[in-house]
Amino acid sequence: MGRMTPGVDAPLIALSPACLDDAPFLLAIRNHPETRRGSFSEDAITQEEHQAWLTVALASPDRCRLFIGIERGLPIGMGRLDLDSDTGEAEVSVTVHWDHQGRGVGTALIEALAREATTLGVKTLVARIKEGNTGSRVAFARAGFAVEEWAEGVVTMLRRL
Repeated sequence: MGRMTPGVDAPLIALSPACLDDAPFLLAIRNHPETRRGSFSEDAITQEEHQAWLTVALASPDRCRLFIGIERGLPIGMGRLDLDSDTGEAEVSVTVHWDHQGRGVGTALIEALAREATTLGVKTLVARIKEGNTGSRVAFARAGFAVEEWAEGVVTMLRRL
């Protein structure tokens, strides 16, 4: 499976650094039933829990970079890089708004995160995907990730930068 070219084979996605004002959007896509079904934690989270997590994440740019994916001026999802400066790895996570799924947005968002990770000196991107989340596995494969391990309900995929 070849890589998709953003803007040609897939939508062109810009990354905007997330801020506290993005909390309602982030919480809505996090708590959507489709998102929860594909997540390791399927429980809905409260606004207070989310606000606390977001505050910590935004205050730790050396460990976490959180972005809103933007297409044609509209937020279409979120992307996160959890950085490990000791290993040069970053765990990448994406969530696409339900109205934008099924047309390559996830792959384009992953590609945008890979470009950002390169500027941060990341050498390897790691994705940990719930076994039943076929859409995510396909999106990461189209973005150049390969399966490294499949164990205990978790598919680990890697992309070297």
